[in-house]
Parts: sequence; C-alpha cells; structure tokens
Amino acid sequence: MTKITNNMIFDASTHTLNKHRSKMHEVSQQISSGKKYSSSSQAPLENSQALLVETQMKQIESFKKNTSYGNYILKAGADALNSVSNLMTQLKNIAIAASSDTLSVQERKNYAFEVRDIFQQMISNVNTKIEGRYIFAGYKNSQTPFNSDGTFNGNAIANEDMSIE
Repeated sequence: MTKITNNMIFDASTHTLNKHRSKMHEVSQQISSGKKYSSSSQAPLENSQALLVETQMKQIESFKKNTSYGNYILKAGADALNSVSNLMTQLKNIAIAASSDTLSVQERKNYAFEVRDIFQQMISNVNTKIEGRYIFAGYKNSQTPFNSDGTFNGNAIANEDMSIE
C-alpha cells in the first residue's frame, strides 16, 4: 500500500491551484481584450481563415472603390457628350438660319463668330479632365486629346488621323 504524505497532497493541491489560476488569467485576458486567442499560434487554422476573409474584404473594398470611380468617369463622359450634343443642335439651328439668301454680310459674320464659339466649347467638352487625366484621350490620357483646331492627339484609332470638323 502506498503512503500519501502531506507533501504529496500539498504539491498536488498547489499544482491544481496554479493550473486553475493560469486558466482564470487566460479567460480574464480573453474577456478584457475581446479576443479568444492572444496570438495566432494558438489557433493556426482559425488564423488562416481570418486572413483569407480579411483579404477577400480588402478585394471587395477595392472593387467598390474602382466601380465608384468608373461610374464617376462614365458620368463625366456622358455629361460632356450630352453638352456636345446640345451644341450640335445649336449648330444645326444656326446652319438653318444662316442658309437664308436675305442675310447681310454682318449677320453672316455674327453667325460665323457664334459657330467659332460653339466649336471652342465643343473642344473644351471633349478635353474633359478628371484627376489630371483626359477622359477622351485613350491611354495617352496625360496629353490634351484635341488641339484648339480640332486635331486629335489621343490614340483611339491606330494609324488614322482623326479631327473634329
């Protein structure tokens, strides 16, 4: 029969007490930090899953940002083209009004000045810039797509000249 000494009882009790104290400290840290684990090495599987979710969340945020920026560019382009369309309607009305044989030289000059002003407004619209980039210049978006005379400087069509006439 084995004799259980007071020393053995004391050691077993101390060991159990220390084990419970350590567990209590761990739970206390979890409660105060709001985290189940204090280091990633305590749960490698959960850590890798959390990193995957975090990466996916960053990708989604990036997609949202890019979509928002794309919509912003599209709206700016649509606004510029709508303005050009309205200017074209004005030019059509001027052409109809100026086709009369009864116009004086001064009236024809006035129409010519008005056409020139509308042309410059069109150039301004097709040279719309967003965040330092011209939206109608293709990949050469750092240079003005249309000169003041209407010559195209962008890269929309390879090896072909393009201008507004």
